[in-house]
Amino acid sequence: MSTEMTSERTLTPEPSTNPDPQLEGAARKEANLQSGEVQAAPKTKQELLWAARKQWFVMFCVFLGVWWGLGSFIYGTVYKDAEHVHRFKMTVADFDGGPVGAALLAAVQSVNGLKTYPTFQLVNASNTTPTKMEHDTFIGHNWGTIYATAGASARFAEVLVNESAGTNYDSSTAIVYAGAQARYVTSWASFLLPSLEQIVSTATETFARDTVMPLLTNGTVWTTNQARVLLNPVAATFSDLAPFPFGGRVFAANKLYYNLPILAAWLVLGAIGIAWTLRMRTAHTRKSTVSP
Repeated sequence: MSTEMTSERTLTPEPSTNPDPQLEGAARKEANLQSGEVQAAPKTKQELLWAARKQWFVMFCVFLGVWWGLGSFIYGTVYKDAEHVHRFKMTVADFDGGPVGAALLAAVQSVNGLKTYPTFQLVNASNTTPTKMEHDTFIGHNWGTIYATAGASARFAEVLVNESAGTNYDSSTAIVYAGAQARYVTSWASFLLPSLEQIVSTATETFARDTVMPLLTNGTVWTTNQARVLLNPVAATFSDLAPFPFGGRVFAANKLYYNLPILAAWLVLGAIGIAWTLRMRTAHTRKSTVSP
């Protein structure tokens, strides 16, 4: 009886603690086929090299696309930019109501509507103040403002009848023009400030022609103070609402402006390169974990 039990124990095979890897791999493949999953074959060195070349080609095309797109947009904004100055809006007002204000409005009217000058919007002096006009420019409602100060013509007329008034006469208080240089440095220095200065020059010439010349040719003898005023009756004062020192900062701003497409393209290219590297590393990790 004991002999039979011993023979039965010897005939029953015990499970192996070290399974055959090939058998397990075959069983895994069969299970994948039955479940519908297809295991991708490991890529060869040539296939990996071709995938890398393809990825670099895609990155190069993306680099060119980003660089070309941003470059076209930025450089296109400055193409014939002098013809688009009329898109800048400025305000003008006559707080004087006399010959000085009339000369200023005539100077503005002579250039208003031209493409190479800003578009000036006339503001009713009774509905605003110089402080409000400058504040609107400062907060960005317009790009600049110019106005004839209250009593400018009256101060000039006072000199003609009162010689002593010419001692303290300041022609630069007749007109005030204001702007924010820091808002957009290159456009301000290139187009806006020269336009305002040209308006002041035209207004001065208009006032001298229409008001001063008749006074000089009517035979009246003027004193020294009166003659000094007649030679320089109208000038202007510039109010810088947001100063921006020129020089090195403008140079740096222009450098950033023109190099922005290249920097943006390199950033996009770097992001793609990082994503591709992570993808290849993940693929290599999966390959190394596949059993033979």
